[in-house]
Amino acid sequence: MPLNTDSIPVDRFKSIRTRAERVITSLDTPLSPDEDSTKYLAEHLRDCLKHPTTGLMAYNDAFISRGQNYPGYYRRNLEAVKKFPDIKNLMNALNDKLKELYPKTRKARDFIIETNRIRFDVTEEAKHNFRRLFFKTTGF
Repeated sequence: MPLNTDSIPVDRFKSIRTRAERVITSLDTPLSPDEDSTKYLAEHLRDCLKHPTTGLMAYNDAFISRGQNYPGYYRRNLEAVKKFPDIKNLMNALNDKLKELYPKTRKARDFIIETNRIRFDVTEEAKHNFRRLFFKTTGF
């Protein structure tokens, strides 16, 4: 009998999450960055170019859940990897795409992602309170 897989939840973002975790793992080390670090960061930036919000959320989730063992080395390695020409090109392309897609709401989107107000696969009930009712009825 074939296995019924209709009820098994599919994680559509698993590959994006895995790549984001690989970037953090490869940069959070006392060793100097190598070609693998640039390769992982390039893969993650390509994911971010395809799905900007999802890629940034995956990186933020991986960063929060994994933490940092060597914060100073992480920053040093990240700055060193950013100097490679292919990474520079991908980061410039990502910044241009974000400016194009979200010209007015980029700061708000970055704030929502950085403060962990939106997460993968987590839905919460809307809070019905006076403030929400006031803004909804007055149209602010």
